Amino acid sequence: MDKPMNNLMFRLMAAFFWFRYRSALPQEAIAEARIQPGDTVLDFGCGPGGFSVEAARVVGEKGTVYALDILPLAATYVARYAKKAGVANLRTITSGHETGLADKSVDVVLLYDILHHLKEPGPILAELSRVMKKDGSLSVTDHHLKGDNIVSRITGSGLFRLAGKGKRTHTFTKAP
Repeated sequence: MDKPMNNLMFRLMAAFFWFRYRSALPQEAIAEARIQPGDTVLDFGCGPGGFSVEAARVVGEKGTVYALDILPLAATYVARYAKKAGVANLRTITSGHETGLADKSVDVVLLYDILHHLKEPGPILAELSRVMKKDGSLSVTDHHLKGDNIVSRITGSGLFRLAGKGKRTHTFTKAP
């Protein structure tokens, strides 16, 4: 993200998403991402953590979810939500770009409702490609953008190709 939102805007967004998390949205999106028990997942731009916590439930004790956001307050929200949900396999990262994760260490990357914030997604997509395993996937949704715009913004980097489209998400794999 080029510029983080302020804490007040984050709190308002978190309150709005709290209601969305009570719907089937997180479960449906995570199901479309095809996350498996034992996977390592990166939720890039995690916000208050609804998708992160749902992913942590799916990967189970043998998996790990990294919830990354540029805003330090997001880490507080995610950690609190994970504790309340009884999730112990979730780690927070505060960063705007670099993940700090090892090369080819992530099975699934979630890029949910963040793409519209990125004026130039190339550097972030390069980082996501770097940490993704060769057979990993990138799951993207953004209710602020039309499907064609999502696809062009992700594939325009030359790093990813469209692998499928679900009801809520687009799935991409690394370009050959």
